[in-house]
Amino acid sequence: MIVFMSAAGTISFRKFGLEAERSTSITPKQWAVALRRLQMGVAFVERELQPLATDAARSGHVALANRFGAFDLRYHFFRAEADGKFGVPLQRADEDPSILRLSEVIGNYTTAERSGSYLSGAMIDVFFSRLEHMTVLMLPFLGFDASSGELLKLIRSDWDEKYKAVLDISADKETIRLYDELKKVKECFRNPLSHGGFEKGWWSLYLFLPRAGTIPGSFTDIAKSMQFNYLTIAKETHAEICALFNAVDAHLGATPGRAYALEYVRSELNVGFDEPEAKRYQAAMSSRSDWDEFLQRKSYLHDQHANMDY
Repeated sequence: MIVFMSAAGTISFRKFGLEAERSTSITPKQWAVALRRLQMGVAFVERELQPLATDAARSGHVALANRFGAFDLRYHFFRAEADGKFGVPLQRADEDPSILRLSEVIGNYTTAERSGSYLSGAMIDVFFSRLEHMTVLMLPFLGFDASSGELLKLIRSDWDEKYKAVLDISADKETIRLYDELKKVKECFRNPLSHGGFEKGWWSLYLFLPRAGTIPGSFTDIAKSMQFNYLTIAKETHAEICALFNAVDAHLGATPGRAYALEYVRSELNVGFDEPEAKRYQAAMSSRSDWDEFLQRKSYLHDQHANMDY
């Protein structure tokens, strides 16, 4: 698709992006000057478009690129790697083991456990990023009003506000339980690992008390703190967190509306937030046959555009 053409050359949108092609009638130096002038023009156009872009963003006339695949691959990569490390059994020593050999065996085991802990921490971090991305992309399917700046406000909010926009945490006991468990994982592991090792409130502090000496700010709750353990995330804790994440994924798609929304997000098709597009999503969700036809059509158009097959 040609977007600019002159005696100097042609700029066209092709399968792998924007390409500029110089005409043989001008020199490379002249072509470089022409490109610099076009770049200056782009900067001018951007300044003129900024107010329009701001209005579009505030009124919800926007789309979001679907990056679910990238987040999901990272999440499952770290999870599988952590599973592998935690699954390393304690190696047996030789028939005639020495103290040195025993130290090596224990060292190898603890190294594997430590690696599993690091990988589990990375898994937790990307799961919450993945969860934020998923919940925002599900919104147009669930009647969310993206106008009046609500979408921008939600994108800037914390993970739990995005989560509550999709799930009513007062709806049932299971929704409340999963939300509370996620908060614990967030406060005990994700936040400290992502924010300098500092836990909620004064949990990271050690308090000087007269005649008592130094005590942890978390008091007896230090047993729940990551500071209490030799490994930040032990094998058993990793397994519990994985089970929780599985339950959260399943619960997100537990109703027909959310199931359709998740299916679309997992398709990695981009998501429109404007009212006409949201209405098309919701109309397609009226039946499984309508939805399958809609998703197939969307996928076809996406592939056609990606392959420049017009």
